[in-house]
Amino acid sequence: MTSEAGNAGKESLPEIAVGDIGGYCPVQAEGTFDGVPFYFRARGERWTIGVGGDDIWLKPDWFYEEPYGDGPFAAGWMSISEAEGFIRKAARLWREARVAKEPESGKAPGQ
Repeated sequence: MTSEAGNAGKESLPEIAVGDIGGYCPVQAEGTFDGVPFYFRARGERWTIGVGGDDIWLKPDWFYEEPYGDGPFAAGWMSISEAEGFIRKAARLWREARVAKEPESGKAPGQ
């Protein structure tokens, strides 16, 4: 997965660029959504992703996590293709959160 752009007539997805993905315990990836940096990590019983901000690891502007697997180390052994799917899911959720924060066209914030 190097990039994914929105398709005409379908939901608008952010461009996804993954610079590095791999590893086990944890599985990690770094890249960008629409040019905004993200950090993905799957370890233990969950996967997490942080997007934007001064520190995408410790204080991202946007953060999401989800449980994964049956055992205490399952997430750390997820496949790269599963991780890519979760990154795409997070990109969609991040975009939805950004759109929800934007003021309606022609209105000032708070109106």
